[in-house]
Amino acid sequence: MTLTRDQRKDPYNVPGGAVWTRIQRPHTVHGPTPRWQADSHDEYLAASGMSASALKVLASKTPAHFRAWLLEEREATSAQAFGTLVHDFILLEQKVIQAPKLNMRTNDGKAEFAALQAEAMRQGAVLVTEEECAALHSIRDSVNSLPEVCHVLSSSLTHREVSGYVTLDSCAAKIRPDIRDTRTGIIWDLKTCADASPEGFQRDAWKFGYHIQAAWYLSVANVIEPSKYHSFRFIAVENKAPYAVAMYEASSAFLEAGATAVSRALEAFEECLQNKRWPGFSDEVRELDPPAWILKKQSQGDFE
Repeated sequence: MTLTRDQRKDPYNVPGGAVWTRIQRPHTVHGPTPRWQADSHDEYLAASGMSASALKVLASKTPAHFRAWLLEEREATSAQAFGTLVHDFILLEQKVIQAPKLNMRTNDGKAEFAALQAEAMRQGAVLVTEEECAALHSIRDSVNSLPEVCHVLSSSLTHREVSGYVTLDSCAAKIRPDIRDTRTGIIWDLKTCADASPEGFQRDAWKFGYHIQAAWYLSVANVIEPSKYHSFRFIAVENKAPYAVAMYEASSAFLEAGATAVSRALEAFEECLQNKRWPGFSDEVRELDPPAWILKKQSQGDFE
């Protein structure tokens, strides 16, 4: 969530509102009409509203950590930047230009690179390395090898990277689904990962809060278009050769876990707004035990 200059001055001037008992239940809609809006990714980030990314932080950290996250300037990691490039290349047909290998230690090399960057910008393209270019095409080929995904991407009834905005119970909310299929009522999300196997992707899903994203996206989408969307699916594609790909659908238990996390996060957020206090960890002395895996090893007679 990107904050405006005024919001950075006042850390409490952030979107918030009443707690929802369960996010699957109908909401009272206030403010502007719920809408889908074809804005840019940067415009979406700059818009006010509780996003899935913000909820993930609030659900996994203390309110103090969440407040610090809201105010900090963040730069994408190389993995995140490549993941964004994959999204744009596959979903938005972003043009890329492969840069030749240049000696960036020389003035000539730096000058040639600057000229290439300027030309790429003029064409609305992104300059990529030879390795990145090969990976992008291989990943796209893997994703398009799935007949169902290929059909979804070619359908006129699907919408890619379109933002959704609502104001619920005085709380601004926003989502930006990768793919929204109005015919089937399925929301799709493209994820690059190191391991697309069931076990590997399950670990990533829990680690990175995909259950929160799925529950939040379905909830907000169904406020914009009531009872339209019923399923959330992931396209998991590995970011290294052989660029294996798999599809997963969020189960009812997965969505329930996400709904519970969202509900608790919003409760904490509302309490912080009311009290104007963003607490960190408990100020009480707590007992410190060995981690569970150490106790298990000891119970098995393994004392290494």
